[in-house]
Amino acid sequence: MLQKTNTSDKTTNEDILKELKSINTQLITLNNKIEESNLLARESKSSEDTTRYTDQIVSPSEILNPNILITYFGFSKECSFILGYSAMEDSYASEIERKELLQKKHYFFLNELQQMARELPSKYQQRVPYDLLSGLAHALLDGTVFEIVQGLSEVQHLEEKSLFNQRVKQTNDHKAQKHEMTKKHKELLQACENKPHNLPLVQAQVDREREIMNKRIEEESKKKDIKTIMELDQKVMDQQVTLEKAGVPGFYVTNNPAEIRLQIYLLEFIVRLRNTELPT
Repeated sequence: MLQKTNTSDKTTNEDILKELKSINTQLITLNNKIEESNLLARESKSSEDTTRYTDQIVSPSEILNPNILITYFGFSKECSFILGYSAMEDSYASEIERKELLQKKHYFFLNELQQMARELPSKYQQRVPYDLLSGLAHALLDGTVFEIVQGLSEVQHLEEKSLFNQRVKQTNDHKAQKHEMTKKHKELLQACENKPHNLPLVQAQVDREREIMNKRIEEESKKKDIKTIMELDQKVMDQQVTLEKAGVPGFYVTNNPAEIRLQIYLLEFIVRLRNTELPT
């Protein structure tokens, strides 16, 4: 759950450095050959020979000219090294710039997270140490976690809306059933106006049916609430699994209320950071 070392980046940098060293070695060898040739030309006593060698002398400053290399040495292997040298330098420079940008981004995220952590109740502040916040800042660098949290939030909103609509529908159904029963009971009681001796029996029937219905509605509502809570608990677990697989520090499957509360705080941190503009 702590900050992870990017092995692929490290390997790439090592390979680049090795290749640059190899290129530098080749350049030094070529430079030595040129110096030796120039020395031979200068030491020649024959003016004719001197003229002939002077025409072919290549200064070290011209070493990056591939045409001279091909003419002077008669092969193009060194030329391919030199032509690739500039591209390697650009690639290495771009890699350094990318790493510097990520470091600045990590520092910004970490600083923001530390400020947010200081806003938490004291009993939760001790649950968010530096390593946790640093790991969380690192996990946010490529933006994937922001997208995951946004997706989970949208799914949760739809699921909560669906559960709420189901509960409202059940409540409305119960109200309609009560309304129909009340209407029926009213008609039965009105029918007893001409038969008062039946009123006690009818009233007992009305009371019994009302009690049975109220008990049934209460049980159905309780079952529905329990089912809703279980579904919400399952959704929480699904979110924990998703975020844990995504490598987000602080997230793992738990039903401990304090740990879940802390995870909610971390999610709030992520949402707030997502809406925070990065410094230029």
